[in-house]
Amino acid sequence: MEQRHFSRVDYHVHAVIACDGDSFPADVENLSLHGMLVKSERVLTVGSPVDITISLADADPPVAIHLNGVTVRAQEGELGFKFERIELDSFVHLRNIVSIAKGDADRVMDEFIDFVGANVHAADDRDKG
Repeated sequence: MEQRHFSRVDYHVHAVIACDGDSFPADVENLSLHGMLVKSERVLTVGSPVDITISLADADPPVAIHLNGVTVRAQEGELGFKFERIELDSFVHLRNIVSIAKGDADRVMDEFIDFVGANVHAADDRDKG
């Protein structure tokens, strides 16, 4: 089983998932800086690329978090996504959500810094290979 590098928090909000020219609503169950789990009756193939929009309509002003990812889990009624690309503004909003829900902003940032550092080293090793 793959080890998680980020704190995962319960967070219930609506999202829209776009895949292969089609979009559908989903209910976020939990998320991290690395991915999320949603409830949806839609079936996707593992490996399918997706565009995700999480709308925070209760925020003032309303906020939309935009993410690009890939489907990593597809079970009856549930879809799991790994985030592959996120713009800075969306990352800041996502980080704030996870930090507040987790109650430990320093830990959340440390996890992110460790993850980025590990991926930079892995990319350097691949380039040398």
